[in-house]
Amino acid sequence: TTAKQLFWLRQYTEEQKLLRHKPLLLCGKSRSGKTKKACSIYGQSRTLVVNCQGLGKNLPSLREFRRSEHNCIVFDEISSDQVLANKLVFQAGIDKLTLAQSQCNTHAYDVWLYAVPMILCSNMFQMESLPNAPMAAEDVEYLAKNVIDASLPDGKSWYEVDGEPFSEDDAELP
Repeated sequence: TTAKQLFWLRQYTEEQKLLRHKPLLLCGKSRSGKTKKACSIYGQSRTLVVNCQGLGKNLPSLREFRRSEHNCIVFDEISSDQVLANKLVFQAGIDKLTLAQSQCNTHAYDVWLYAVPMILCSNMFQMESLPNAPMAAEDVEYLAKNVIDASLPDGKSWYEVDGEPFSEDDAELP
């Protein structure tokens, strides 16, 4: 557990009475163990994992989320665009939210996500403006202030081999 993970977990202690919360970001290469690490924090059976891949700025359905069953939500393969387009979801604030809204709201549903720990897992999560992918200054500032980035350095993973963090550089091929 890293210092940033502990900082993130402190948001959910009894002493904290926050009106909104910050998600934890685990970003790294494919097969580095991000999602397994995320699920291990509260346990696989108490964690709802949703697949965000290929949805543009939209989020997957959270209809299955039940406070009585789930202690955490893991957003797998999420992008910064999805977080920026759905800020109220990721703030885990005190208000109930209506999701899947449309003109007639036929498929709309409500969720109450107050103080629900959220973990963002991604191979590539843009936190700053880049020459080939510019971001508005407000978006960069929002992400810096509202997402706890606990990503690992390149080449490291969330699992250990012989008590040491695994590095692809350490792997021996047959």
